[in-house]
Amino acid sequence: MKVIKVLVDKGELEEALKICKATEDLERSARTLLAKGEVLEAMGRWEEAKKVLMDAIQIDPWNGLARFALMRVLVALGGEENLKEAVRQGIMAQGRLHSIPKGFFETLAKAYEGLRLMEKAKEAREMD
Repeated sequence: MKVIKVLVDKGELEEALKICKATEDLERSARTLLAKGEVLEAMGRWEEAKKVLMDAIQIDPWNGLARFALMRVLVALGGEENLKEAVRQGIMAQGRLHSIPKGFFETLAKAYEGLRLMEKAKEAREMD
């Protein structure tokens, strides 16, 4: 999975996606789907990323990183239903993460802002 991160960091997204697909063919797990979802997210392929990350969560409901990734994708997609689901995923992710990743509370704040819940957005930002 480190190879995929290196490729994403270098902007070689198509190559990273090929490796994700090959890895998924060998082992369809929450971990492999999370990697694929994050590559699709980096490519701006939000709907595909959403589906893949939802599949990862179905395999492993306790995967907080997959829930955080899904939260980011849902915020990027926008729309009331996606933003409500982003908040729900964020709340569920908090109890499943060993440590809160960078950008978590900012993403949660953006979801609240999209729902015009400015006080909640402010509170989320204060948590960062």
